[in-house]
Amino acid sequence: MNKTHEITTDSSRYWGTIRLFVSLLITAFVSIWITSGIGFTSNVLVMFTSKDFFRGEFAYSYPASKLVWMAGQYVLAGGAFALAWYAYWWTLSSHSVTRVIRCFPLQLLLAYVPLLLLFLQINPVYNPDQMIPLAAGEVKFSLCMGMSAVLLFPFYSICAYRFVLRPNAPPSRTVRLLILLISFALIGLGLLPILWRIAPHLYPGLNNFPNFY
Repeated sequence: MNKTHEITTDSSRYWGTIRLFVSLLITAFVSIWITSGIGFTSNVLVMFTSKDFFRGEFAYSYPASKLVWMAGQYVLAGGAFALAWYAYWWTLSSHSVTRVIRCFPLQLLLAYVPLLLLFLQINPVYNPDQMIPLAAGEVKFSLCMGMSAVLLFPFYSICAYRFVLRPNAPPSRTVRLLILLISFALIGLGLLPILWRIAPHLYPGLNNFPNFY
């Protein structure tokens, strides 16, 4: 009887480990997919909607229209990234009767590592033969969005899991999600001027991009 129980326990532990391993692989794949997809889409939007904000006389000036555009693009990209990850964490928690994501710290690590590795591959180098030449400000702005994602993602995910996805907690989940999104949007907007200033020091190659006067 005991041997049968031990075999059943070992089998359950084995399949539980296999499921966890598969879940971690899926998390890493989802991280690559979300990061690549939203990163590419955001860069395309910046490239085709900048309206020469980073070129010519606007390159080093910041009129209200430019600041509003930057804030809008920044929040739009960040919001898409945040909602995609909220949907994924919600999916994982919904598959548990107790709404607990198994080994959440490990899941978060497997989500964060691909994001970090993809970001570390970025090395802006000016190519004058590029089909659509980019201005220095456009590249810097895209870098700032990437740096924000790398800095805020772990904290956002923890808050989404511990605060928004916590079962039976007031106020409603929708209100908690709105609070979380607004809070991180404000934090991200506060980070943007800081990242904008330090980006050229972290990436000296930015200084080689023209502003197309």
